[in-house]
Amino acid sequence: MAALLQPPPQPPNPPAIALPAQPNDPNVPLPAAPVFPPTVNNVLAAVKYRQNVDLSIAERPPAVRCTSNDRYHSVLYEHGVVAQAAAVAGPQAAAPPWFQGAIQQLRAGLRNDMRSMMRAEILPDLKRLMNQRRGDGIVVLFEVVPFANGNDPTQPPHNLPPLLSVNAIENLNGHDLVEYLNGYGVVAPVGANPHATNRLRKETLKGLVGVSI
Repeated sequence: MAALLQPPPQPPNPPAIALPAQPNDPNVPLPAAPVFPPTVNNVLAAVKYRQNVDLSIAERPPAVRCTSNDRYHSVLYEHGVVAQAAAVAGPQAAAPPWFQGAIQQLRAGLRNDMRSMMRAEILPDLKRLMNQRRGDGIVVLFEVVPFANGNDPTQPPHNLPPLLSVNAIENLNGHDLVEYLNGYGVVAPVGANPHATNRLRKETLKGLVGVSI
């Protein structure tokens, strides 16, 4: 008799998603390590962790809050857990009826988060680099550098004059100058000499938007 054919060996399960490194804020704990396949609690914990990182960035002092790198890795971790859960969840999966719908919502939210992160963290650096090559902005106008939260300073609710040249910075009034500094996450310098203080504020702002002259 011919030997019975053995079924081919099943490929091993992929490893569970690795936890990110401990963030800068000691008050933001890492979630429990996920399993494979991720459970509903693993997915919810990944979402909660990313939300805690966002809250730290928004509310904690600069020295102890989570960094932009922490947020980047929290988004990647959340996406990894969600994507792995979505890949194994199907009609036969032992998941609550709402799980697939929740997965789709989370993935849509992650796409929005990545776009927001692009606006808030990558785009400003790119525009500063472009401005560094434009001299005083007279021949080729400066790019408008988004605020630290990703907002366009020239649009509502800010409605500030665009900083398209060095002259535009020099012509700012005191209120708009402070608004720009605050928008870029800098506390406006204060001094006893108003003229010197105004000059320091403008030089600080020039550096924040990439002026190199």
